[in-house]
Amino acid sequence: MWKVIRNCSPRKETTQPVYIKDNKLLANDFNEFFTLVGQRAAEASQKLAAENNRHLKKRPTPPITYTTNEFHSRLVTTAVIRKIV
Repeated sequence: MWKVIRNCSPRKETTQPVYIKDNKLLANDFNEFFTLVGQRAAEASQKLAAENNRHLKKRPTPPITYTTNEFHSRLVTTAVIRKIV
């Protein structure tokens, strides 16, 4: 019985955020960190390729083309959602 009561009652958050920065500043810090990780990985792969006499070919990225710029939506009722679920 207590297990059911515990599962139904709201719980307090057990973990608190460790950071004290503003969310935007924190997001920018993560962005800079992961950008540097990518740059360093690219530099390391270039160095490794040069050490092993391998030439890395730069592949051209294909352009992104969209077939349409339109977005279509339609009204959906709860009955339709219930039927799908």
